[in-house]
Amino acid sequence: MTFKIGDLVKTKGDSPEYGTVTQVDDQNITYRTAWRQTKTATADQLEVGTGVSAYLAQEAPDLIELLANSVTFAVGNRVMGKQFMNKENVKFLVQNALYEFLLKGWVKDWMIIPVDPLRGDAMNALVSQQDFMDGLNKAVAIEVIDVIYRLLMKQKLGADSLWYFLKSATAISVANVGQRYFETKGSSYMPQ
Repeated sequence: MTFKIGDLVKTKGDSPEYGTVTQVDDQNITYRTAWRQTKTATADQLEVGTGVSAYLAQEAPDLIELLANSVTFAVGNRVMGKQFMNKENVKFLVQNALYEFLLKGWVKDWMIIPVDPLRGDAMNALVSQQDFMDGLNKAVAIEVIDVIYRLLMKQKLGADSLWYFLKSATAISVANVGQRYFETKGSSYMPQ
């Protein structure tokens, strides 16, 4: 069977591992697992991944990113004395999901702050400038979604909109630090 970049694949056997093809070289197929591990197998060891498991394997990094960002945002609001599940937390969850699943692929090239992959010792640093630059980029996209929502709902734009942007940027940056610390990394690392 021939595979191409972007195909969903799974290993043959009793406990299959799902992934997305990232490179095809003769009979060797390199794929990225849901946990960002890069693995190589021969074409006869793989088959096309279908169904819910294949879809979830492809979307797992975005789901983890959404969960990490939303929990960090909610914890930040809780520290500020708000209820853990309040309207603002739900709004952030929905707007972040819109960004992660619908808009990220289109707007990634238009981000205002360039984010370069981390390499070497910088990947294992406790805090990286890249974590905060990526957090600002995503917060800008989420803020644009929020402004459109506020305009459609005929709500006023004011200081609370700026405060929401700052909380979003902080939550995403802190989540980036946590994810980078716990995720398996290859020769370089970029936030999801």
